[in-house]
Amino acid sequence: MSPASLSLAYCLALLWSLLFVSAVSAGGPAHGGKGAGMGTAFAAVADDPSAIAHNPAGIAFQKGTSLYLGGMAVAPETRYESDNGYSEETKSQIFIAPHGYLSSELEWHDVTLGLGLFSPFGIGGRTWPDQGMIHYFSKESLIATFMANPVIAWRPRPALSIAFGIDYLWAYNHATQSVNQSIFQAQDGESSLTADGDGWGWNVGLLWQVNSQYTLGAAYRSGIAVDLGGNIKLKNIAPALQPLFQGPEISSDAHTNIDFPEIATLGIAWHPTTRWTIAVEGEWVGWSSFQRQIITVDQPVADAGFDDMEIVQNWRNSWIAKTGVELKIDHTWALRTGYAYLSTPVPSATLSPANPDAHQHNYCFGVGYTRDRFTLDLFYVFARYQDRKATGDFLNGEYSNQSHSIGFSTGWRF
Repeated sequence: MSPASLSLAYCLALLWSLLFVSAVSAGGPAHGGKGAGMGTAFAAVADDPSAIAHNPAGIAFQKGTSLYLGGMAVAPETRYESDNGYSEETKSQIFIAPHGYLSSELEWHDVTLGLGLFSPFGIGGRTWPDQGMIHYFSKESLIATFMANPVIAWRPRPALSIAFGIDYLWAYNHATQSVNQSIFQAQDGESSLTADGDGWGWNVGLLWQVNSQYTLGAAYRSGIAVDLGGNIKLKNIAPALQPLFQGPEISSDAHTNIDFPEIATLGIAWHPTTRWTIAVEGEWVGWSSFQRQIITVDQPVADAGFDDMEIVQNWRNSWIAKTGVELKIDHTWALRTGYAYLSTPVPSATLSPANPDAHQHNYCFGVGYTRDRFTLDLFYVFARYQDRKATGDFLNGEYSNQSHSIGFSTGWRF
């Protein structure tokens, strides 16, 4: 393979890795207004229909039929600084993640049915400036995940409930990158990738009201294998390479798969009085399922490096520690706050500009309003990431991240 082809192959490898890394990177999203205000420490609280996402056993204790709808807006910020002091910042963007839940108590053997629609691994991305260094590694990345989760919950005892659900997961990803063709004495090219796919899994939950003060909650969500089909495009190919591609651009279908992780959660809620709730929770996320990827190109041009490839990721399992507090001012108003620490699954060697992940600190605040059968929950989350040094094959330097999120949920009980 010629040096020119090797250069193009390297750019393509970067693009593939940026696309499919970012497809599984967005973690820690909020699934409901009340839980978000409490640092998402909700597996042992689980007293509104968003329990379907946190711990589906919770809906067995909810009376009648309830609808809970809302969404969150996320504004991420990332700054990169190289070892010699050069820096860039991402463009300002806002991403919207909706959620919706329905639960209905049946007049039959203490059974409750539910349906949840939410984003389990987030909706978001980054866009870097058109000028500078980073757009040659990652220009734009966008991730969206969506889950439909029907569940059934049962109370075999007055203080104990169990639940089972089916998970349908859909994932979408889009990424673009500039291709430096100065070695060919040509203008920059552009490469882009778009991919989506789906898969199936399952989840279970348990909720035990130990006594009037303590509640224990446990939940498990299986891993999901998602087959992704995508399209890769190269535009403005350098004249020196056009004979290999039979023109200035090429498009080909491509395929890979991602094993989304299994998740195990254990929490406890303490109600020292009828006004106070204090929740503590731990969560394990099996990101070690994401070790390497085999990407298959349907129309390869092997002589130009436009071919099948293997991308090494070597992610590791991660932990999330959460705590949340709610104070009921009266029968109408409630104040909430919480904190969550999320360890990163991404090693420094495979850190990239599309996903410069790091250990994360979430500071959460919320307020709730209830009147008759109507509920409104508002929340704000400030996420601060620890500074992270990249030492791999991409763009070495230090990344700083933070994000602001606001959201709401409205509920009706029929």
